[in-house]
Amino acid sequence: MDQLKSIITLLSTFVSVAGGLWLAWGVISLGFAIKEQEGSGMRGGILQIVGGGLVLAGGVYLGTLGG
Repeated sequence: MDQLKSIITLLSTFVSVAGGLWLAWGVISLGFAIKEQEGSGMRGGILQIVGGGLVLAGGVYLGTLGG
């Protein structure tokens, strides 16, 4: 049982880090799109931020399952 908890904790950490990186890259993309006044780039950056936030939230939730 302890092995399952450690696997869930490791997976939660990995998913949380990946979501945070995805969110950060979305902020960078949005910043560049705002600077260039590029509408489609702004949309993509915002969607990346939302997606990264959802992945990050999923990782945090997964961590609560591990106890």
